[in-house]
Amino acid sequence: MQAELSNPVSHLAVVALLAVLTALQMRSTKLNWLRYWTAAWVSQSLALWALLTMGSRATAGGPWLTPFLLGQYSFGLLVVAACHSHGRADGRIAAACAWLLVPAGLLALALPRVVSRIDLVMIPHHVVLAGLLLVARISCRGALSRQGGMAASLLPAALGLLSAFFLISALLRLHPDIRSSALLGSMLSPGEMLIDILLGFAVAMSAMEGAKREVEAANRELIESRQRLEGLARVDALTQALNRHALYSLMENKRISENQSLSGCVVVLDIDNLKPINDGLGHSAGDAAIRSVAGAVRALIRPYDLLFRWGGDEFLVLLFHVTKEGVRPRFQKLNATLAQTALPGSPAPVPVSVSYGIHPFGDTTSLEQSIEEADKAMYARKRARKEGMPTSGAVRIRPAADPKEPGAVP
Repeated sequence: MQAELSNPVSHLAVVALLAVLTALQMRSTKLNWLRYWTAAWVSQSLALWALLTMGSRATAGGPWLTPFLLGQYSFGLLVVAACHSHGRADGRIAAACAWLLVPAGLLALALPRVVSRIDLVMIPHHVVLAGLLLVARISCRGALSRQGGMAASLLPAALGLLSAFFLISALLRLHPDIRSSALLGSMLSPGEMLIDILLGFAVAMSAMEGAKREVEAANRELIESRQRLEGLARVDALTQALNRHALYSLMENKRISENQSLSGCVVVLDIDNLKPINDGLGHSAGDAAIRSVAGAVRALIRPYDLLFRWGGDEFLVLLFHVTKEGVRPRFQKLNATLAQTALPGSPAPVPVSVSYGIHPFGDTTSLEQSIEEADKAMYARKRARKEGMPTSGAVRIRPAADPKEPGAVP
């Protein structure tokens, strides 16, 4: 029996160190499965401490054998819970392992009393441990295979080695001559310690890879949040069109500005009668008119053309790979589309009209000049429309009658 309980001090020191290192890693990351590994190493440390306390006075019915057995069963169950928790948020297996501590405790109490010799107690004890570690290996391999990395191979391998170690130990003890040999304990104890070191290294590597994935996920989230914020900063809240800042960013983009194949037409639009709408129907109707113009323009352009809200009642459109002659017929239909615009506060559709100017551009370096030319063309069209429109033909916008007012139509 002295060989069976050969000096466990070194093994205890190694396992206690693994418990401390795992606890430190647990505090520095959000990996929940490290809690189970920390508890597993603590349980193994307590089991080895009980083994050390037994020493040469160990007997099958001794007071320290049950804590040793229970500590190792707890180690095996916690390893199963830890391996199942890799990459999962399911807590059912952890609850099942907690309930299994009850039969494990009963087994730890019964074995020393049913079996008269400690070397015989170790046979079923090691078979149970081998089974638990095999379950842990299967669960761990399934969980880690989705994550990749060196730990995905090393951790299942270490668990498989430890499971095989306990199974071989149980098989060797079935032979009476080997079971009674003083060499058995001196050979097996260092082997178990070395496999525990390998297992601790695999756990630490898995924790580092998990922490790396946490950092990468946090960085991706920050980048996505920044992109969303930048997107919001470049989008007009009222119309969901791009804003002036988005156009400047486009013009400053070196990769785009150096693309010589970019050409097309720029269109600048201005709503003609937004002020009468605001004065007669209120700003909610004016906002609705602006949204209606944005929607009507979107219906005229292609998915890869760009619509910008250029100012309060102005829009700018970039149409790529198209000529001025190809653009003009589209926008000639715009006012007809807007002639029957439903606005809040108006009992009848309101004819919203726009003036526009079109000018081609050859690349983004000439875009600013093209915008100025399109803007001039838009104002020239607006002046011509005002000069050519008789006063009697001006649209008069009236809000809906209030039913409470005298003379209102019920």
